[in-house]
Amino acid sequence: MNFASATTAAVLHELFRQCTDLVGFATIQCSLSYLGIYSEHVYDLLAIVDDSAATSHAVHGGFTDACCAPTATSNNHQPMVVLDVRNDRDALIAVEEGQRNLDRLLRRFPTMEHLTHLLLTVCVTVDPAFSSDGTSQPIKSKLQLASGDGGLECTWQDTERIRATISAENSLNALTTCLGDIRSPNTDPRGDSVAMRYHASKLTLLLQDCLHDEVG
Repeated sequence: MNFASATTAAVLHELFRQCTDLVGFATIQCSLSYLGIYSEHVYDLLAIVDDSAATSHAVHGGFTDACCAPTATSNNHQPMVVLDVRNDRDALIAVEEGQRNLDRLLRRFPTMEHLTHLLLTVCVTVDPAFSSDGTSQPIKSKLQLASGDGGLECTWQDTERIRATISAENSLNALTTCLGDIRSPNTDPRGDSVAMRYHASKLTLLLQDCLHDEVG
């Protein structure tokens, strides 16, 4: 699970070689983002916050959680970092830095090592210098490289274990959210008594889910 490899270097080299061939005929702009995806959490591997902010529920090990995937109840996530890159060397430097940040994240959360997928995205905008009708529109294209843990053979037992782990974590997160809602019922527009009955019913179902995942 490493994008800092010869294959990635070859892909980026070929991409920027083709971009170089367009110099003189068009203006080229390239940008890059690098994400780590674990269950429903998205980590921007190019954006690190101060460790002193690690106590926030949205920050884990210096990384913003789901920074590029706001939920229906919150849009307060940090914007995803997108770097402008001029050539394959710039892109590889960014990839290597992101890989170091990923290693740092995995040291804090070892259980994520074989469950985290990586997504490297390079966006290329080509603005032609000449056009037959005197007008031109920028052409945008996107190259995405996805990577899982290719170093281990994944058996069906591993797949089931991964699914069970993610299901249990999602159930626990939902349970924690429900408990937080119960602590502040005054914020519910349905009123105290209605909100309490609703959350109590929801809490019962979530507890059943958590117990089922634990037994399974």
